[in-house]
Amino acid sequence: MKPKFNFGLAGVLLLLCALAIAVFRVFKELSWVSYLVVLIVYGAVSLVTALWYVFYNRGIIGTKATDDILPPNLSKEQKAEILAEIERRRKNSKWAMLVLIPMIATFFFEAIDVYMLQGILSKFGK
Repeated sequence: MKPKFNFGLAGVLLLLCALAIAVFRVFKELSWVSYLVVLIVYGAVSLVTALWYVFYNRGIIGTKATDDILPPNLSKEQKAEILAEIERRRKNSKWAMLVLIPMIATFFFEAIDVYMLQGILSKFGK
């Protein structure tokens, strides 16, 4: 069965991406805040969030946990407990992606602005 597209989550991600980019741009333009400081803060938040996500989920990312990945010497009850714990951790850590994806999008759009957009605009005389 094909999973349904979650339009609500996509909308929230788009809003958070726009907010993260806007906050980055505002702090970048402030005279009392260095561009490098803003970049380091965003990078640190991204790194901490990504590492927390990986460690909290114990490295199991992107795959549906089944009892095939568990040692065969465990009882069915132990396997069920472990699988329930893995699923609980996945559900509890979804918020981290709502932080990480906008941060990555901010770096992506900033790189486009700094390295590509200026060159493209200069070719058109702007």
